[in-house]
Amino acid sequence: MNKQTYIKELQKALQNGNEADQEDIIRYVTEYFEDAEDDEQVLKELGTPQEFLANIQKDQAEQIETKTEEITEMNDNGIQRISICVDLGDVKIEKGKELQFQAIGVPEKEYKTYTAQNTLYIQSTYRFHFRISRNSIRYLYRLTVPENMWLTFMEIECKLGNVVLSDINVKELQIKEHLGDIRLTRVNCDKMKLIQKMGEIDYVGDHPGDMVLKNAMGSIDVTIHDDETHYNYDCSAAMGSVKINGDTCEGINTSLKRTHKDATYSIEAKNRMGDIKLRFQK
Repeated sequence: MNKQTYIKELQKALQNGNEADQEDIIRYVTEYFEDAEDDEQVLKELGTPQEFLANIQKDQAEQIETKTEEITEMNDNGIQRISICVDLGDVKIEKGKELQFQAIGVPEKEYKTYTAQNTLYIQSTYRFHFRISRNSIRYLYRLTVPENMWLTFMEIECKLGNVVLSDINVKELQIKEHLGDIRLTRVNCDKMKLIQKMGEIDYVGDHPGDMVLKNAMGSIDVTIHDDETHYNYDCSAAMGSVKINGDTCEGINTSLKRTHKDATYSIEAKNRMGDIKLRFQK
């Protein structure tokens, strides 16, 4: 059996189901095949179309509750770093009264949390194709961080879902997103690196520090509440437009660069296919 035959049999097996669910399942299975290097390995992992659908039905029948963990050992051990890697679901990190993690709609068997060497780890334990269903798209990994807490480092990788951060302080931030959006609001950094394969990168805030923004397909939209002269920037798009305050260029291989004598920070934004907007507003 090859990819085309598998998808045809899957479509046939789905005929009596909900139309919206059918579209979701076919789309994600198709994308999973396209993302994989070896179709044979994918076929082994999915099982037959009937086995695959049986796994989905079993998962949908489970009653999933939100699990909340107060990460009290973080303060006790002086942990200052956070590492998150999830296959499926949204990641949301925001200001809170205390350091607290919630897995909303995620079965306990599909993720793990632990701390080691001053780092909190949150990781998926199952690959996303085991739970391709409308319920699984609502997975949410939520972390609250106290307002007065400065983290030294945070890294996030999300394969399918959105990454949303607001009102947090971290010296160095790295985000790698495969399919979904990256949205940051009032995130203060010394150094920020955002890598996106398909989706939007959106930042609004006062102090992003040095920024490296790369997107393969989608838009990059940055609003900084600061004076433009505090930044050197180099923005380029292979196919799309680049707009920085009142300056605009568009077409193939477009770019805008500026250097300022008293600049403290640098911004590098590169987009293969899509627009770049950079605004400085005091």
